[in-house]
Amino acid sequence: MKHGNDFRYDLKVGKRGEKIVYGMLEKDPVEVKSEQTKIENNWTISGNCYVEYESRDKKSGLAHTESKWWVINFMKGDDICFNIIMPVDRMKKIARKYYERNGGVKGGDHDTSLGVLVPIQSLIQPDIDEDEEEYRIAGIKFSDLQAELRRAEKVEEEYNSKKT
Repeated sequence: MKHGNDFRYDLKVGKRGEKIVYGMLEKDPVEVKSEQTKIENNWTISGNCYVEYESRDKKSGLAHTESKWWVINFMKGDDICFNIIMPVDRMKKIARKYYERNGGVKGGDHDTSLGVLVPIQSLIQPDIDEDEEEYRIAGIKFSDLQAELRRAEKVEEEYNSKKT
């Protein structure tokens, strides 16, 4: 990869990136899904996103889309925290990997849909064919951080209930 403080090179790379995004927004079909924090076990707690493939006994979501791009908005309330955009074919490979590993789960309105739980970390890894190590933050396993957070919340609840 070429590096340097060359404005012309940086401009060329920037323009190429702009063309890709323009193509996504203006020319190519895009499927947009949003992960919410309105449910109890949401993406901020589980570290997963739900990828639907069936609803009410019909193909839906990833299994039905004709779009070229898959977009997931990660919401907190009504605000977008971030989003991830990738080709639908890549999203299908990732979802298939976790479906084969863990199977499908019910979800959606009144649990009328089937989908697969996909770790958010897997969406940003460049090579989905390798078995990834568990995601770590500051050297600590993400699942351990989640367990510690739940334990701390329980202790806080017990403490607050004793105060009243």
